[in-house]
Amino acid sequence: QACRSLIRAGRPSRLDMAKRARLPSSEGDDEPPGERRGAERSGKEAKGSKEKSSRKDKEQGEKKKDKTEKDKKEKGKKEKKSAKDADDDLTDPMAKKVKKERKEKKGKSPPTTEVVLSGAATFRKASMPYGMELDGALVVDLADKDSLAVAAGVRIGWQVLAVDGQAVPGDVAGGAAKALRSAEEEMARRGTQVRVAFITEEPEHWRRASVRLTR
Repeated sequence: QACRSLIRAGRPSRLDMAKRARLPSSEGDDEPPGERRGAERSGKEAKGSKEKSSRKDKEQGEKKKDKTEKDKKEKGKKEKKSAKDADDDLTDPMAKKVKKERKEKKGKSPPTTEVVLSGAATFRKASMPYGMELDGALVVDLADKDSLAVAAGVRIGWQVLAVDGQAVPGDVAGGAAKALRSAEEEMARRGTQVRVAFITEEPEHWRRASVRLTR
């Protein structure tokens, strides 16, 4: 019995064994639960702040890119406008006068006149009705002899507007010449008069060409 008492005295008690089992396995286990939750919350907040900052930087980058593209477009427009202004900046006094007149007459109807043509025969050259050489609807030359157009007072630089009240397609190649030649043949056959309406204001490109030729 004395031996059993000694053996029991040398054995660790159940309370000591339970305490040993609850010894901390790492340094993190020593932290109180409240502190661990605070650390986790701080980590989440830091992560959220970082993501928010990243989104903000991305948005700012996109805005900066859009602004750069917009500035490039505006710069391109300004350069085109400057080039156009440079082309329009005419140093020749006559050219400046033409430009001024064009601005003043903008929106107004061009001056017109009606010419009556009559004769017993057509002009000898079919491509020159009444002795007029045409470029589209524009009179670019007049025959020196046997020209009913010259006799009626037609001038180079006028544009054919209508023949006997029928509008002439000035944008169709040869349209004005065909209409005039048909009316001329009818005049020679029946002895009728032909009324031709002209725009008497010279077109801008024609006037510029005239200025260059007279220098």
